Amino acid sequence: MIILYYVCRTNVEYSAAIIGSTGDTYNVYYGHQHDGYTCECVGYQYRRRCKHIEQVRQMRCGWNQYLHGRAPVIDSDGRL
Repeated sequence: MIILYYVCRTNVEYSAAIIGSTGDTYNVYYGHQHDGYTCECVGYQYRRRCKHIEQVRQMRCGWNQYLHGRAPVIDSDGRL
């Protein structure tokens, strides 16, 4: 028997283009290869946090079946 828990694909990798207050566009990335959140703005380069990341945190789903509810999917055949 295999027990499967599903997660939103934004838990693996996610990116969004955010328009800053000066009109510049900054790419914000989330994922394991980015070690969490990263942003291309100067503020992030100095402080390791910025308002663009906070905007993306609100946009990203991040749903995880194991953490956020519902019973796991049980597959008695071992097939997906």
